Amino acid sequence: MKYLTKEWYGLLQKTGFHILLVEEKDAEIFSEDYFQRLYKQKLEEFYNIFREVALLQQIEFDQDQTSKQFEDTFIFNLEQIKRCLSQEILNKIPDIRVFALNKASKEVIKEVTQFCEENETLVESVRRKYQAYYKKALTVIDNNIIKNINFHDCVVKETRQTEDSFIITFVYPSGYTDVQELHLKNYKILKQELPILENLCWLYEEIYWVDNKYELHVLFIQSDNINTVEFTVSAENISFV
Repeated sequence: MKYLTKEWYGLLQKTGFHILLVEEKDAEIFSEDYFQRLYKQKLEEFYNIFREVALLQQIEFDQDQTSKQFEDTFIFNLEQIKRCLSQEILNKIPDIRVFALNKASKEVIKEVTQFCEENETLVESVRRKYQAYYKKALTVIDNNIIKNINFHDCVVKETRQTEDSFIITFVYPSGYTDVQELHLKNYKILKQELPILENLCWLYEEIYWVDNKYELHVLFIQSDNINTVEFTVSAENISFV
């Protein structure tokens, strides 16, 4: 990857934390009682959303499953906050659990907003540079390939190698495409950070025309939703099934 690199994706993960934050005086100090009340309130709001969904779909509302889903999301958000926010900001948050439920002091919101917006500026700067390259690439790369390489959030089911082709099969349905297989003919793998691609989720791609061949760069993420993996392959032709 030349633009949408691991480092770029890492910065992308450090944006947006400020968007849902609500200023709350009770969040200025640590209070177990406040956290418990807030957690119960947010859980009840979560229940209400899924009760309405169950009603619309005419299915039974499963409170235990919904409670587990809320808890899992809460824990994931906690870990994401710990990984992504600076230590300086983390030190100013009295209770990270309260922050994960979108409540914070005025001072913390101000610092988190500045942190996220600075990262967003860097992320968008790189994105604009890639988009400028991409417009030029449209003049030399087959339009059918441009149109069909749309595998964001697609999960790799398996890969196969024939005498002259490398084939990636995706879990179906996944992502935002009806394409189930990507065929790379007369290929050469230029970079592969893991020995297998199975169960990796496709995040972003870059495509180049180099020495009369297509060069496809892919950024995958592993099933832990944390670790990213790069894969680069050149091919004389790219087709879709």
